[in-house]
Amino acid sequence: MQMNQKLKLMDKAIEIAESGRGRTSPNPFVGCVIVKDGKLIGEGVTQKCGSDHAEIQALKQAGAESNNSEMYVTLEPCCFQGRTPACTQAIIKAGVRKVYIGIKDPNPRVNGQGIIQLKAAGIEVEEGFRSAEITEQLEYYLTNMQKQRPFVILKSAITLDGYIAGADGSSKWITGEPARQKVHELRSEVDAIITGIGTILQDDPQLNNRNDGENHQPLRIVLDSSLRIPVRSKLVMSANEQKTLVFCCAAARAEKASALKELGVDVKVLKGGKLEIEAVLQELYRREISVVMLEAGEKLVSSFERAGLIDKYFIFIAPQLLGNGRQLLLLPEHGSMIERHLLQYKSVERIGEDILITAYNRR
Repeated sequence: MQMNQKLKLMDKAIEIAESGRGRTSPNPFVGCVIVKDGKLIGEGVTQKCGSDHAEIQALKQAGAESNNSEMYVTLEPCCFQGRTPACTQAIIKAGVRKVYIGIKDPNPRVNGQGIIQLKAAGIEVEEGFRSAEITEQLEYYLTNMQKQRPFVILKSAITLDGYIAGADGSSKWITGEPARQKVHELRSEVDAIITGIGTILQDDPQLNNRNDGENHQPLRIVLDSSLRIPVRSKLVMSANEQKTLVFCCAAARAEKASALKELGVDVKVLKGGKLEIEAVLQELYRREISVVMLEAGEKLVSSFERAGLIDKYFIFIAPQLLGNGRQLLLLPEHGSMIERHLLQYKSVERIGEDILITAYNRR
């Protein structure tokens, strides 16, 4: 088969994988296609956690025609019994002749062992097709495996002169309706939203996904060392409808924690007198949270930025000038250009009257 055709088939697998975004966590969203004699006979995308992986979906669709076929899959097939059986064994049993793989799976339980199993069974394997595109597509999962923490996205809206709110804390609305709708789309793709107690006390947000037709609601996480969150806040009052997790310190009031738990809030007490961001992320990783979106004020955002823990930035810029107010970041220790944090633009797009800049951390 010509290289052009092989790349087109991997592109098809990437396209199919994208339909699983926000639906498979903590598993990666993977795409797979199966062809035989130049004809597409099966395709699949990873289902929700605990259900079929992409390869199994494609094999089911192809049926008996899988024998002597070729498979294109964006991520190396798993080779161990987890919540589901190993995909490598299903591929071998189906009689697939050759497997084209986008990238290796860095999961220590796979990490090339899937390829070894397939080759040992006499299946030809080629890897490295569209690896750059797939590495970006699976950035959440790859960060989980390589850094043992969730992928962190910062979402913020600022005026053209760089303010996220007025001096009095007011911020509604910096952006227009199309941009706010985009935010709800982003919320539908992440596992959780992180905010600080300051934002709760100032804005009393809902932090939910309000787009029509979307039923995924992210876990809402509040960093609140002293448990100041009001029991009548929107997050607490809706905790039975949308999961809410509050992190606090050991010195926080036990009676307040009990009251919150009775209202459906999950309260997690961390050791020490100060909430450490790294400890929060470690706990979220332990809970299999793959990707989080940070929607917070300058203090919490600055803490994440100083620690180098923001992986991706979604910054909405509105055509407004405020002149004074609260800034996106507060990094007082950075007094010269040599101390600046460098980013890499991914895209710049117009959304209604606003501009959305998507960028990555270059550190």
